Amino acid sequence: STRIQQIRELEHEGDIITGKVVGVTNDGLVVDVGLKSEGLIPISDFDKGEQDFKMGDPIEVLLLRKESKSGQVLLSYQQAQEIRHWDKLEQAYKQNAILDGVIKRKVKGGVNVELFDNEVFMPASQVGLSYIKDLDTMIDQAVRVKIIKFDRLKMNIVVSQRVILEEEMRHKKEILWAELQEGQIRKGWIKNITEFGAFIDLGGSEGLLHINDISWG
Repeated sequence: STRIQQIRELEHEGDIITGKVVGVTNDGLVVDVGLKSEGLIPISDFDKGEQDFKMGDPIEVLLLRKESKSGQVLLSYQQAQEIRHWDKLEQAYKQNAILDGVIKRKVKGGVNVELFDNEVFMPASQVGLSYIKDLDTMIDQAVRVKIIKFDRLKMNIVVSQRVILEEEMRHKKEILWAELQEGQIRKGWIKNITEFGAFIDLGGSEGLLHINDISWG
């Protein structure tokens, strides 16, 4: 038909297209993408072999082949999702956006962080403001990261939480120094103790509390 011819001209193998679920079987989903035959997405294409689509639902798929040797349209839901996830990661990189992730595992030189169902690398030096010796303690912890390296061709992404913490520290320091005045009473946290006194974190910058000013004795 004319409609099929138009779709064939517009849609190419390797395109992400939206189809409609026209069948749900034990083997997977039957999807109509407007071509002369329907495509089957195997149940293995879904996480843990489960899917929540129903008859009539729209579904975004990758068009692998318009017609296989058996005459079927070859589609992939999983690969379409992976491409969309990479699109989101690339957009976040270009916008210098902060992303919420979870540290999944320790790897050589750092940890892997899950973002949009993808695991990306965060070097040990980029996990915190100071070096964290035991990275195993960070497993399953939520983190906020920025993408500092993105190479789609090599499928290489590097993220950092440290750059966010440093930005926040600089902001706190600017606010603190704008507020500080001699004679103020302020609350602080002891960061380090030495022979000559203690270093106190005032919430963005540290000050020295000399040993002679700690107490009367």
